[in-house]
Amino acid sequence: MLIFAPFALLASMQAMSQLPPSQDPTLVPSQNIHHAQSGLVGGIAAAGSIDSDDFNRATLGTDWVQMGGSFSIVGNALSSAPGNAWIERLGSVVDYKDASTEFDLTASPVGLTYTAAVTGAGIDMLWTKIQSNSGGVYGNIGFFHGVNNGVRVGTYGGFFAITPVTGGHVRISISNGGDTMNVDIDEANDGVYEWHYESTGILAAFPSLGTGVGIGGWSATMDNWDLGDGPSLSLTITGACPAPVTIAVSGAGASASVAIAYGPAGSFVIPIGPCIGTVIDIRAPTLGGFFTADGAGNITLTTPPLGAGLCGLTVQAVDMSNCAVSNTATL
Repeated sequence: MLIFAPFALLASMQAMSQLPPSQDPTLVPSQNIHHAQSGLVGGIAAAGSIDSDDFNRATLGTDWVQMGGSFSIVGNALSSAPGNAWIERLGSVVDYKDASTEFDLTASPVGLTYTAAVTGAGIDMLWTKIQSNSGGVYGNIGFFHGVNNGVRVGTYGGFFAITPVTGGHVRISISNGGDTMNVDIDEANDGVYEWHYESTGILAAFPSLGTGVGIGGWSATMDNWDLGDGPSLSLTITGACPAPVTIAVSGAGASASVAIAYGPAGSFVIPIGPCIGTVIDIRAPTLGGFFTADGAGNITLTTPPLGAGLCGLTVQAVDMSNCAVSNTATL
């Protein structure tokens, strides 16, 4: 077990910059912004974008296959008809444990509509959706499987009410060795994920998921789909500040150098170095240090007693070998 070095200011990251608003004219930004954390561990990010689609064309094309229902492109965005529908992406296969899907939701939905990330498609598949029922907001998340199958499997899944959002950017990914599905929502489209929700129990419920990926929907309009393939970097903190705490990182590359930083929650774009352009969820980061993962991609650190001024600050890790960003945790 390593002893966490005293925190030192990261001189190479002094210049802060906010993410610019989306330049895609088909994305309607949210007007109802919540600058608060959901209270759950948030901000999972998977490494290695391998495929994307901005739908800026007239027809769906040959890279997508209609598997059920009907999808089409309307106004340079992806639209689905009423009823459960899904399309599968050709040419991209990802182990469900490594799959990360991102997309933009249409703002102010009307009536029943949902968009789902489809991962692990094969004999079964994970169908993770964000849904609006009425009122111009998305108010539910479904941790489902199959084609909109909401039957709970063991300890996994269900249909849950969330803090309503009018739209925004959604990131859906796996952590904890394939056992936890995460949904992160950036309602403001500013690179900061204000809301996080998760469901565990995937491994016990689905022992033989496949590698297919796709998009599901019902009367939905979404845009700017992106698929990532890489182990999710995970960070946990045990113990209570200002007493010593233990910081554990998993999912890093074997023997990779991992930067761990802390600071107030917000958004920061790394301006230089091998991970230039990478966005982290800390407004003014200070470097705790660079640490080397073991052969399994794990790091365990124990801090000395912490100053009271550090309590409540956000901690996050960046794998310098592939620029994967971990979830955030709070001291």
